Amino acid sequence: LTQPGPGLFSFWTFVAFTLPWFFFSLSNPQVSQRLFTVRDPRAMRTMIVGFLSFGLIFTLISILWGFAALLQLPDLGNPDLATPSLLASGAVPDWLAVLLIVGILAAAITTVDSIALSLASMVGRDVYRARLRNPSDAKELLVGKIVVLVMITAAALFASLELQLITVLAVTSSAGLMVTVPAIVGAFFWRGATRAGALASVFGGTILVAWFKSAAFNPMVVGRPLGIPDVVWILAATVLLYLVGSWATQPPADRGRAFIDDLRGELDRLRIW
Repeated sequence: LTQPGPGLFSFWTFVAFTLPWFFFSLSNPQVSQRLFTVRDPRAMRTMIVGFLSFGLIFTLISILWGFAALLQLPDLGNPDLATPSLLASGAVPDWLAVLLIVGILAAAITTVDSIALSLASMVGRDVYRARLRNPSDAKELLVGKIVVLVMITAAALFASLELQLITVLAVTSSAGLMVTVPAIVGAFFWRGATRAGALASVFGGTILVAWFKSAAFNPMVVGRPLGIPDVVWILAATVLLYLVGSWATQPPADRGRAFIDDLRGELDRLRIW
């Protein structure tokens, strides 16, 4: 039960890697949109419990897989090559290797598809359509298709660079999306929240993410003030900006929570807090 490795993992390293994923199901639109597709509250509970259970199982498998790669391939220089190297080492039966490869490809493709479709829908509906008085469904669909094409092309070009930063990029993207969490939670549970507070939180947090992540390329930028990971500072700053921005401005006359008030009776009946 001793700490493995050359000393990379400490408590704060654990926090830095896990905190962004803790809010993954809220901050990632391709995941949170599924909350709006369930048939009833029972189906929503099943989905949430299933998501958490699968995440736990997948995490344990990933950890064991990493330990297996550490034992089988101690001289592996690039951690991102652990899976293909382990599959090609002969330690994994051929049928299991094929099954794993198919599963990995399926997971990657469905994730990319979900992200592209979600962002295309957001741009078409929330940016293009929201700015027009008489929007056209056909033009909105065209905008979405263009966004999908641009995103997939950009992703393919970026992948072709083979930057060997899969884990860092994944955690960085989740840290960037984490800046939306205070505004999402406040929209449902805080009647004093305002638009200015949400905008200050999201934009301020985004600037802070860019500043912290630039530490990898600029040694003059401090990446871990007081030894605390940047994701902790980012989350704390977004919460503070959200609170200060909302306190400094007036919320809408109806408090912007009429939809919650309308649903309160039904939510109480279903014992949903």
